[in-house]
Parts: sequence; C-alpha cells; structure tokens
Amino acid sequence: MATPHVGSGEVVSLPGLCSDVMHATTQALMKSRQLEIVRIVLHAGKNLPEHQVEGELTLQCLKGLCVLATPERTVSLKEGDWVHLQAHEPHALTAVTDTVMLLTLRLPD
Repeated sequence: MATPHVGSGEVVSLPGLCSDVMHATTQALMKSRQLEIVRIVLHAGKNLPEHQVEGELTLQCLKGLCVLATPERTVSLKEGDWVHLQAHEPHALTAVTDTVMLLTLRLPD
C-alpha cells in the first residue's frame, strides 16, 4: 500500500522527519502537477549514483553530512545547508554519516 502524501494545509515538522533515522526510509511527502517533495534518507556510506532530472530542484540537509557531486564541483552538505540545481544537471549524493535531505523538485509542464 502506498504511503499517503501530506494534505493541503497539513503541517509537517522538519525535525520530525529526522527522528529514528536508523529505521527511516526515503519517502515522497507530496506530489502535485508541478511540485514534488521527498525526504531522502541515506545511511553512512550509501549513495545515489549520478543522475539528472527534468526539473529544477533544491536539496536541504536536515541531518547528517553528505557529499554532492556535479560535473563542475563537489561540495559537502551539513545540517542546515541548502543548494539549488538547474534542470538536467547531473549530480550524485554520497552519505558520510546517516543523512536526511529534503528534496524539492519542480516537475516539468
């Protein structure tokens, strides 16, 4: 059964998205015609291989430390850091410690 998405006007606690990270999994929090919000959970040493998406995106590190690699640069993202990527920009993530990220993705028309 699919996990229900957050409803319009429903409040979500960002610190709550980080609780029990050892048992947490990546989860789509909401998806509409133009926007998708996903909690990404990567355990230490795990990665998301290089990929690209059609829409612009932002990543906010809610917990932990991870490395974001693009063809132009490699940066560390720690708790509180935020980054924007253009559509079709190749990128990969590698968790240094157990990490929780908030992905905001603009979906193409």
